[in-house]
Amino acid sequence: MDKDYASVDQAAEDLGVSRATMWGWIRRYEVKTFRIIGERKTFVRRADIAKLREPMPIDHAKKVAA
Repeated sequence: MDKDYASVDQAAEDLGVSRATMWGWIRRYEVKTFRIIGERKTFVRRADIAKLREPMPIDHAKKVAA
């Protein structure tokens, strides 16, 4: 896939979290995911991964990476 995207597994590794935590963040913060037809992997934009690294208020609303 394009260099602007990373698999969910790669995103989790880049962020230093488990795959399960990454999926939790995807749901909690409504991170958009992408798939290539015919492939089982799910991808996220690297820009959205970078947003998850930024500090956020504890009471932060959803849609961090929208």
